[in-house]
Amino acid sequence: MNRLEIADGCRTAADVWAQVKRSAAFRARMMRAAAPEPAAPEPKAPEPKSPEPKPAEQRLTHADIVAAAAKWIAQRQLAIYPMQTPPREPRIETIQLAVIRHYEHVSHLDLLSVRRTNDVVRPRMVGMYLARTMTTKSLPEIGRRFGGRDHTTVLHALRKIGMLIAIDAELAEKVAAIKETIELAMAA
Repeated sequence: MNRLEIADGCRTAADVWAQVKRSAAFRARMMRAAAPEPAAPEPKAPEPKSPEPKPAEQRLTHADIVAAAAKWIAQRQLAIYPMQTPPREPRIETIQLAVIRHYEHVSHLDLLSVRRTNDVVRPRMVGMYLARTMTTKSLPEIGRRFGGRDHTTVLHALRKIGMLIAIDAELAEKVAAIKETIELAMAA
């Protein structure tokens, strides 16, 4: 079992831990890592026929194994996913302001209003499309930020604008220009 196999099928740290604990190689490695090192080699005495129990200070405890496992997992995770600063994403309000700048006839209140005229709906849909493609916000969150709309409305906007961008070159250029404006605002 390699590092990527551990990370691929697991959704939570508990899943990773459960999968790692099932690995025989991992258990053997943890036993070796957590075992106390002998102070000095002693002359070997003949081994008795029946094994004697180890003294308490030589036995592995659960805490020793867990500590070694945590250290091992942390080292492997840093090897697979080196620490990087996460990329910043724009706020939905920034996206709305950029849409308003490119569609001069629409105000911020229009984007949030219940009006369904075509001159208001298209900019609102473009804003929802950009909010979904440029952020990690969920559909319900985007809908709430655009006047309390349902997530299915946002989904419809994504599909509709995605289809129109493929057909209408003018809209594709406008969306690209708005996206560029947002990226420039993020860089500043």
